[in-house]
Order: sequence, then C-alpha cells, then structure tokens
Amino acid sequence: AVLGHAMTSFRTPMYSGSWSGWNYSNAQVSHNPCVRDSNGRPDIASVCYPSVGYYDMNDPKLIEYHCQCLKMACMDGIIFDLGFYTMDPQTVSMAREYLNILAAYDLKAVICYEDKAHWIWDNGATTRAMALQRAYDDMDNWLSLFLDSGTQYSVTGQRPLFLLFSYEDMHPQKGITCLLPNEIEDWLD
Repeated sequence: AVLGHAMTSFRTPMYSGSWSGWNYSNAQVSHNPCVRDSNGRPDIASVCYPSVGYYDMNDPKLIEYHCQCLKMACMDGIIFDLGFYTMDPQTVSMAREYLNILAAYDLKAVICYEDKAHWIWDNGATTRAMALQRAYDDMDNWLSLFLDSGTQYSVTGQRPLFLLFSYEDMHPQKGITCLLPNEIEDWLD
C-alpha cells in the first residue's frame, strides 16, 4: 500500500478558532501566521507553501480535497499522526470526518500514535503509571474509532497496522519518554 503521512494539528482561527500547527515555534524557529512576508504570504511553519494556502484539518471541504487528491494519485490512504484522544476533542472530530470521507473513496487509514504525548505534553500525568494508562486509553480509543469506521488498513487483511512516533528523552518523574517494549507487549495482550 502507498500511504501519505498527515500531521493532524493544522488549524486556523477562521475555522477552528485558533492557530495550531502553522504557528509552530521552538528554541530554533518561530512562526507567526499573522505576520506577512515580502510576498504578502503568512509566516507559516511549512517548508513549502501549500497550493491551497494554509488550511484547517477540520474543514470538510479540505478533507474532501485531500481524499480526491489521494485517489487521483492512486494512493491507498493516509497515516494519521495522532496523540491525545480524550484531551483533544477537535482532533477526534477531525479524524471522524476524515474516516467518513476516506470510506466514500475506498481509501484506508493508519494510526501513527505519538506515545510521547503523555510523557512530554501532559502535565497532569505526573508518574509513569499515569502516563502509561493514559497512553493505553488513547491507543484503545483511536484503534476502536478506526476499526469501527471500516477504513483501518490491515496487514494481510487481519492485523491492523499501528505505528508509534517516538523519541527517547528522559523525564525526571516519568522516565523514558516513550513506551518500552514490555509496555507495548502488555498493551497488545
């Protein structure tokens, strides 16, 4: 299967009420879509300026456009970069809309779960056990949503393909900022 990888955080104030993704900043870079460059285009966090302009992943018209492009390119579907489930209802809503439209185009979907989410970005998960349980809950919820949609891509038609987007760093209270092999095995069991 040929699948595109979609970062799912792109939102605009015009559609979702605030910027997300396009305004990505860290110690090395800073982006502000409210600031225009010399060509009059907004300063967005993107290597290439999208031909449709900056967009909102919650916009059903954009989702339809993305699915049409995938189909015309003879691709099989999308890998969705996902983190929080319970803590991010906008992303859950976006995923549902994508899954509905993907199904209409006979396209497939794959989860790429950011297992570092509860270690790095969830200040409410103060221990590894809390971060681990929240990650398991997220993974269960995402997988259930995708399987129920009928669009989840499966390897050999049986096992759902489920990816992890990890990097190893150390958190003082929670340890390594990703699922360990035995923790993945526990979830699979």
